[in-house]
Amino acid sequence: MRDEIPVTPEEEAAWREMEQRQAQQATQHQASGPAGAPDRIFLVIGEDVTPDTPFSQLAEVTWCPDRVNDTDIEYVRAQPAAATPDEIEGLRAHVALLKTALAQAERENDELRAQPAAATVTTDAQAIRDAALEEAAAAVEQHDRTGRSWVPDSLWGNITREAAGRIRALKGNSHGE
Repeated sequence: MRDEIPVTPEEEAAWREMEQRQAQQATQHQASGPAGAPDRIFLVIGEDVTPDTPFSQLAEVTWCPDRVNDTDIEYVRAQPAAATPDEIEGLRAHVALLKTALAQAERENDELRAQPAAATVTTDAQAIRDAALEEAAAAVEQHDRTGRSWVPDSLWGNITREAAGRIRALKGNSHGE
């Protein structure tokens, strides 16, 4: 499986370094601790402690190689487990999947970033068009009446209002429908 997953030289070096570090830690752990330290101890936290008592609120906590109370907490000394070759291969496969997912997410993010820009241009063009239509409608309504007698409900007045209304109806409708 390892040959199927593309791994950069930096990633390969990081994996090898991690494997070496795990091996060193396991060796160091075997030799750490004072001579004769027990492999198992119990934290003696008291008899009147309830399961919902925060550990940070306990006072006079001590330890003993044997259980004293039912509430004592057992600790077992153990070596850190080194990752098996199968686990390492599984991690490599997981990294490859994460890389693929990240690349896909970046592509989708780029597409999303491009969409608002296009929408902004469309919105700006629509706003400019609507402003021009409003200006045209206002011009029709306010045409020069100087020297003319104006009858508000006359045929000319009705045509003027209707023309301005039709021009305004075009606003927000980029297809002129």
